[in-house]
Amino acid sequence: MEQSEANVQFKIEGPVFKKGIPLLEVTTALQEFHFIIDKSYLVKTGQFKMSSKERETFTIVATELRKGSFIADLQLLMFLSNPFLPNIYEFNAKELWEISKSAYDYLKALFTMRSSGVEPKIKVEGNNYAPLINNEGGGTIIVNNTVYNVADRAEGHFKKLTSVIKEGKTDFISALDEGEKGFILTPKERDLFNPKTQMEKDVITLEVDIFRYDKDSNTGKLRVNDGEPIPPGEYSFKPVKNDPISYILSMTKPTVVVNALKEIGSSGICVGIG
Repeated sequence: MEQSEANVQFKIEGPVFKKGIPLLEVTTALQEFHFIIDKSYLVKTGQFKMSSKERETFTIVATELRKGSFIADLQLLMFLSNPFLPNIYEFNAKELWEISKSAYDYLKALFTMRSSGVEPKIKVEGNNYAPLINNEGGGTIIVNNTVYNVADRAEGHFKKLTSVIKEGKTDFISALDEGEKGFILTPKERDLFNPKTQMEKDVITLEVDIFRYDKDSNTGKLRVNDGEPIPPGEYSFKPVKNDPISYILSMTKPTVVVNALKEIGSSGICVGIG
């Protein structure tokens, strides 16, 4: 059996680790990290769910755990069951890591611009795993198609991962490869990915196209056309009730009518629907 691998050191540091390893924080952070890399795999393979069969092809293992802070030496592994057959996916574990890093870079650039009051124009192009992110005059982000889709599907997991950072408990989370490249999450990134928002009290009725729902993070994306109470465009949403079946079924319909609450923050408008 042949395999490709990418080595990443995952670290969480903060005062809480002086008393031992807080299992809830660590397991949450590791799970969200795994989900982020999974999204890169799923986008590259054109799938939406990691099956048990797919998990035999791609997984992440810890080769060593250390405390003081929490440090885990991780390996992203892709297996080719028959070395005499071509790899039908034509990518490897290191490329998955590159995609995941670039998805983070894109999301950070997007939220940074929005937090400064600029709503960027997003230009999506190309299908290679390496993206091009470029702020032209502070108003445009050019991003690779693969990275754009991974970022779209992993956004909720980055939000939850950064939310593990808490004052007086955890100071930062990092995931760095052998070249010291990756991402370092601090309270600044936590606030950037989870901006303070204000939920409006009035319920609005929208006719929308729900085109994405992630049951792991219980979040999704919907498309609003002209003539609705909010400007047309694509919006993130979070269901008021955790009822994945109804949202999955809604994606089979051209449009559905929903009752929604607007949540407005520096990263744009989010929608909560019931």
